Amino acid sequence: MNRLNNSTSKNLPQNGNILEGFKALQSLIPVNDGTRSFSQLSADAYDNPCPIASINTETTLNITHAGHDISQINDSFLVVTQDVTIQIPQISATDFPDGTPAECPTFFFGVKSSNQLIRQMKVIHNGKPTDYLSQESVREGFAFSNLKSATEKRGKKGIHTTYESVSQYSPEVCGVYVPATEFKNANKSATIRMKSLIPISDFLPFQAFSIYPSNLIGQLALKVLFSNSSFVWCQVPPESVLEATNYMNNTVETLDTDFVAITGYDRFFHQIGDAGYVCDFVTNAYARVQVTPIIQSFSVSQFRSQLMGFGVRPETLQGISQVLSQGIVLPAQQLDYYSYSTSPNAGGLDTSMQILYDNVESISLMFPTSVNQQTCFYNPNVTNLQMTVDGKQFPPNAISTNVDESPEFLVFQLNASDLDGTIEPTKSWLYSITQPRHNVSGVRLVNTIHDNSDFMCNFSLERSQGGHVFDGFNTDAPVNTKLRFTPLFTGNNDVYYIPDSANTSIHPPAPQLWLCRDTFWVLSNGSIQYVNKGSPR
Repeated sequence: MNRLNNSTSKNLPQNGNILEGFKALQSLIPVNDGTRSFSQLSADAYDNPCPIASINTETTLNITHAGHDISQINDSFLVVTQDVTIQIPQISATDFPDGTPAECPTFFFGVKSSNQLIRQMKVIHNGKPTDYLSQESVREGFAFSNLKSATEKRGKKGIHTTYESVSQYSPEVCGVYVPATEFKNANKSATIRMKSLIPISDFLPFQAFSIYPSNLIGQLALKVLFSNSSFVWCQVPPESVLEATNYMNNTVETLDTDFVAITGYDRFFHQIGDAGYVCDFVTNAYARVQVTPIIQSFSVSQFRSQLMGFGVRPETLQGISQVLSQGIVLPAQQLDYYSYSTSPNAGGLDTSMQILYDNVESISLMFPTSVNQQTCFYNPNVTNLQMTVDGKQFPPNAISTNVDESPEFLVFQLNASDLDGTIEPTKSWLYSITQPRHNVSGVRLVNTIHDNSDFMCNFSLERSQGGHVFDGFNTDAPVNTKLRFTPLFTGNNDVYYIPDSANTSIHPPAPQLWLCRDTFWVLSNGSIQYVNKGSPR
């Protein structure tokens, strides 16, 4: 029966010993060594204060505060306000004469996760740079957030965007909704204001940080460059927009029959600067047309940190100092980016490059179909895929990224991404792995039913574990890293080599390798050291 399971959910001693149960009750509330001084303090960017109007302008922001004995880095976050001018050259002044949601499309502009707003990041300690420098912060942000569970992304307005939220015209996104009528002007542009929140623990180097004794170790700051290339866009389903508009305004408008009949708009994210299909009003009639939103200008009007922390008793600080005198090691990670020098052809690809591996815990094989893509990647539907790294094959048998051809590919990805077990992957991640792009005869499907722009092909090089183990792949010198694959379907049905069947002359750039490496911090009194190579001793 289920009596044993039921009993474990009740507030009873788990070992059956009543006396021990009462002894345990004595320590339910620990002794407080704080000073009842929890506070939220803020800091603004300095060096180059806001507004910042160039992606080449560095600015610095504190992420700890001298007013806190203990900084709660895992609860602190950054606030970014951006003003972005977006142009859609294909929209004309005569489009959508009524301009209501009943006959006018609405677009979403934003980012998949707020940690992708930073292009380059340095960590500063007491005014001096540490050895941490990431020039791939956008890709780091995508790789880290893409593998978050669906639960972690729900309800995170200003932090994460899921296509489910966009398709429902939900405010729970990191971005804004803009009606197409906003682009009906001489410049065919609209300026949006986007407010984002970046949890500090969403940056790879700080994912293991929690409480940090800043006044013993020293103050931390970030020196960053912003990105304007991580933005994504899509058309919002008209039914969702009109339903929300009718409810909020207590109206009963219905969609224009011709407008709703255009069902072939893209139901997935595109990178800004890449073309996509939308509903447009051309020559007094609705049509499925291709548009290419581009960013004309951007500026950061606010860059501020909101810092949580508290004070502790002198004897507690002294005890923490004694612990720090022996040194504390905190795990971290960093992403290295490589691109093969050879682009695929109609027959696939067989190429290699030399790479030095240092504590590499996973390889992400990425298949961009345009040079713009940094956070939007689609399943290439290739076959005979295999990597050979210093003679070791990943996977051991060649495989297809199409799960109809190789069902095991899904399990490989769930395992390599630690999304197996009870962890629920996002719908976009799962559809990127499993959603077919061909019918049973191998003919390219015209449309997709859900966002499929979160594709990553991950190979794990480190055993799965509940904590952090330096068990990744190492080589003493650069080794040959070979990649080969062939198209699953050829000609116009090759969705990778010919991304857009309407323009068969456009082909993808070379595939990329993203190496996630285990690194670590060493914390001691008055010092914090970032160790980029090697393992803790």
